[in-house]
Amino acid sequence: MPEPEPEVIIVYDSDSEGDFGMDDEIQAAVAASLLDDGPAKKRVRTDSPVPKGYGTGVSFGSEGWKSDFELAKKKWGSGGTLEGYAGMEGTIDSLSLGDADQSISLKLGYEDIDGKENKLQLEMYFQSLNTYPASYKVICCSPSKLPKRASTTFSRFENIYDLDIPSLFQKILSSLQGDDEADGGTAPGLADGIEGDADTDTELDGADPWADGSGSLGPTPGTAFERPFDRDLLRQHFLQAKKRGYRPGFTQVSDFWVISYSIPLKNLPIDPNVLGMWDDGLVEAWKNDKRLVLLMGVNSYPPQLDQMGYWCCFHSDYKPSLEETVAITRDHGASSFYLAAPLLNYLKSFSKCYKLRTSLALDWATSDQIGMDDEMTRRVFHEGQVPEPVAGVLAKHDPVEQGLSDNIPLCAFWWTLRRFVNAPNYCLNCGLQVSLPSLRPYVCDKALCLYGFMSLGLGPSVEHTIITHPSVVDILLSFAHSAASGRTRMELPLHLHIEVPAEFTHSETKLIDTLSEPDGRRALVWLIDQLPSVSDIRTHLLKGNKLKLIDVPSGSIGVLRWVVGSCRAYLKEAKPGEGVQHVNGDKETADNAAPAGSALNWSYYHGGMPSGEIKQFTFVVGSPEQENSFRREIELAQARNKNCKKYPTLMAFHGSHAERWHNILRKGLDFTDQANGRAYGNGVYFASDSATSMGSYATQNMTPRDNADFKVIKAAALVELVNVPDTFVSSNPYYVVNNTKQIKPFLLLVQGTTPLAAEESSKSDEPKADGPLAQSQRQASASTAITSQGPLSSLMTTLGVGKAKNGKKSITSNEKEGELFKHDPSLKLKPKWYYMPLEVRMPEKLTRTTFVDDDPDDPADQAIVNHPPSRQQSSNVFNGSSAGKTNMQPNKKILPAFVPSPQARFDRIELLPPPSENSVVASKTLAKEWKALLKTQEAGELPFYVNPDSDNLYCWLLELHTFPPDSHLFSQMKSHKLNSIIAELRFPATFPHSPPFMRILHPRMLPFTSGGGGNITGGGSVCNELMTGTGWNPAFNVESVVREVMTNMTEATPPAKLDPGLWDRPYSMREAIDAFKRVAKAHGWQIPKDFDKLSV
Repeated sequence: MPEPEPEVIIVYDSDSEGDFGMDDEIQAAVAASLLDDGPAKKRVRTDSPVPKGYGTGVSFGSEGWKSDFELAKKKWGSGGTLEGYAGMEGTIDSLSLGDADQSISLKLGYEDIDGKENKLQLEMYFQSLNTYPASYKVICCSPSKLPKRASTTFSRFENIYDLDIPSLFQKILSSLQGDDEADGGTAPGLADGIEGDADTDTELDGADPWADGSGSLGPTPGTAFERPFDRDLLRQHFLQAKKRGYRPGFTQVSDFWVISYSIPLKNLPIDPNVLGMWDDGLVEAWKNDKRLVLLMGVNSYPPQLDQMGYWCCFHSDYKPSLEETVAITRDHGASSFYLAAPLLNYLKSFSKCYKLRTSLALDWATSDQIGMDDEMTRRVFHEGQVPEPVAGVLAKHDPVEQGLSDNIPLCAFWWTLRRFVNAPNYCLNCGLQVSLPSLRPYVCDKALCLYGFMSLGLGPSVEHTIITHPSVVDILLSFAHSAASGRTRMELPLHLHIEVPAEFTHSETKLIDTLSEPDGRRALVWLIDQLPSVSDIRTHLLKGNKLKLIDVPSGSIGVLRWVVGSCRAYLKEAKPGEGVQHVNGDKETADNAAPAGSALNWSYYHGGMPSGEIKQFTFVVGSPEQENSFRREIELAQARNKNCKKYPTLMAFHGSHAERWHNILRKGLDFTDQANGRAYGNGVYFASDSATSMGSYATQNMTPRDNADFKVIKAAALVELVNVPDTFVSSNPYYVVNNTKQIKPFLLLVQGTTPLAAEESSKSDEPKADGPLAQSQRQASASTAITSQGPLSSLMTTLGVGKAKNGKKSITSNEKEGELFKHDPSLKLKPKWYYMPLEVRMPEKLTRTTFVDDDPDDPADQAIVNHPPSRQQSSNVFNGSSAGKTNMQPNKKILPAFVPSPQARFDRIELLPPPSENSVVASKTLAKEWKALLKTQEAGELPFYVNPDSDNLYCWLLELHTFPPDSHLFSQMKSHKLNSIIAELRFPATFPHSPPFMRILHPRMLPFTSGGGGNITGGGSVCNELMTGTGWNPAFNVESVVREVMTNMTEATPPAKLDPGLWDRPYSMREAIDAFKRVAKAHGWQIPKDFDKLSV
């Protein structure tokens, strides 16, 4: 793995000690695949991945079209089959080039939805192939007599997007067979995230922009049951994901499916201390072994790229529960965390980027640059201006490069993780690369992105900052208030559409841009004064309310966003024990440390206000320019000074007027303005002792903010200077530095007082309502692992918080208390806090570690992963009485030949006509199931019998005949000379998306109330969670289900038993249905949709 560039912040130690329980290749693949594109290397332009079986070759432009045609001709030139709609097939033969240039001739045979056989001679004329397969045109015609639907189909396939020749054939066939949604695709830029009239309320408050109840951005509700579902492909994709170290999951949410991919934060190639620079919530999630989960809503599998919906969250398990998934996808979206909104915003462009990457063989960097720029997208897809990917950059372990482009969920997850890990390299608003990456992700310097962040709340969430760091927001507002009230230079919030109401102007509402500078300053002060306290704003947000709903002028909200958003220095309140030690020590101790006769006593040092308290704020990250410059200055100093290698920096204090700190936090310390004399030269002045800076130069704030939670009196900074005093303008009695690149603020020390009302508010700023939701909100506010922004977010915040589950553990201790800063003993000016030696505790250091996740998949995902392509493997999919017997393998030994029961036995049983409703999808699925079942039965490997001459796919009669010889049920059957238990399976038209109904017909079993069991109800129906809407999964196959039912009949506690007195009395349908509903209701299981239609 190549070394990253110096500015890359990712730290991955591949030589970490210890067995982390993850395969070395997987661990290396996870790390390497997520690092940003490595050094450029010569790229030979090969094809983007093509369908399986087609090999590789040029696959773009007119040459790509020719190459794809030749591959198709090899497959279908002499005849072959093609998969169509809902499991149907078609045939292609006589495939050849047409008489005209860029044309194809073929014969297409198929059975339509009405069961009619058709044979078409097709002529296809292709145009605009310079952008094939990303976009081109096709004219279809036929000399044959056109069947119905053909004209409509041809009209749908005039403009083609992101379809190669084989995919185009398949789409046309599906449309002819009855797929009303099959067409030539949608032009990127028209449906992929460009919303002309989108409601911005969601984005304004940082909520999940994909959580649209209408489904317009995600899967279309109500269509899942009409869509194909390729279980074998899903299994293949899950195995591919697991090989890369991801955890895939499947959840059915009534009318669509959710595919989830996750990875623990600890297993990402990123230093946790870097996460700490980004946000405290990310560190807490890292400590609590949370996973980053991407949920993808689909209404078919393989999924339709343009109809996928996305949600992301942190979670304690590899996927949320069904209830949580429903809440996430239907209500308010996933719980917010830092970077959640930007990631979801990026995913709006993923389909365009993916198409560019796969169709035009562009590298990901170029694809993203085009796909996230609407104008560039238009030029490529609508005007054919395709860039030439000559020497490009290849991303490590790119799934597309590895031939896994058909695994769209895997590609989407890898793409999302890559952007998360390398977040500082991308603008958090537009998603494009920034010119100068900072240590902390931020928006780029384009005016539109800055405006979107500061005025509209796009990109990083201001609400998130208010909830997680209210003290920081409070002092930022106070500094802005002091700056606007004073005379120091200050940039007003112009071009941000901040309105000043008539209440201030005494005439009409005006933009602050139109006011004179003095009036603009006064307006800024007035707008800040209209805001409630930050603690009250936080309480408002914790109740699930939006920021814009606070009853203040809109300009006040705009100023609040500007004050927080324009401060590129990331401040956070120092944790207990961090920072300057004994900063709020007692007066007696401090005065005793002072020299005899010193005039600088404790009261003077505290500005004459003994009651004042000092709060410490850490400069986690400064501006990008400042961070990079300071790092380079240290490198230069260490190159020429050996002492600087051991002690790279020294610490000193800088005091300044309260009104100047608004500017300092944005621009850094400089000497443009002269507030005091400069007797020792021109530069920024620093003192080695705090008494000088806090007592003399940090002058008192004369215009405190009335609605502040902490009323600022004065402030000073403890800074790090590059340890080269010989290069300073002066180094005694003060450090005077004229090279501002040698300055890096470390701590901000703010002295002030807390009003009584603010103290009371801080103790009770959580919602007061009672009940579970309010309790969740109160718990959420106490944790910064995932910050809530609404009722659902509060609920999600509390999920998984607490002790780790059994089977999960982090390797080695991952948290160390910060060390004391080591001062250079050779310094002439000894650093002091008041008159005591300066002791500074550095922030905690986290040690990289890996999370061992050995929890098993849930039963639904086990059924997918353990289910072989032949669909003959069974698995234990019931999470009930037989839980723990996972991965049950079918009995493959040859069973004794079974002799079916005589017809006289069946004549005694009440049999109803088969269900009256059917569907194409159900019919095709059941036909495949039936065929596979008969094949297994012919091989003598089936423990139950089906009549091969049955004439209805929707009603199967079974004879369950092979039970364990040592079971009680086997003994009872033998004593009554019963060679089988007769059962019935009835399938709904929505199968396989809804479960079948299974009931015992004969003999009668002992009811549960009398000592019976085996999941057989008193009416003979089989009722466990597996057979209800709650536990059913479309990935289950009939053989596995019946095997599982038979296993539960003998191994459940208690097992099934024959009724000793009424065993020979058959069950009726009515008592079976009533008992099923009764048991399902008692357990809280969902009765399948259209269940009642199975009995008519």
